[in-house]
Amino acid sequence: MTFLVTAAGRPRSNKAASQWFSKACSEAGLAEGKSAHGLRKLRAAMFRENGATKDQRKAILGHESDAEEALYSKSADLQRVISGTDFPTLAE
Repeated sequence: MTFLVTAAGRPRSNKAASQWFSKACSEAGLAEGKSAHGLRKLRAAMFRENGATKDQRKAILGHESDAEEALYSKSADLQRVISGTDFPTLAE
């Protein structure tokens, strides 16, 4: 399924969609460096912080391996360590 298409109705490539999104963010006045990838990492951390299971995070974000999911959830894990709340949760 194609959700993002060009003005001519053709599917956008992954790279073109990312560039389109970054340009739209700039035009909307968002801070420099904001990207679709950054939002994906933010969402992964938010899901982790709010107790989503590993399988839920993989399904929602489209991760194919545990290693990829762990990489994206790493910032949430680091935040827990820094804040002193690094305790096991039911989501693990």
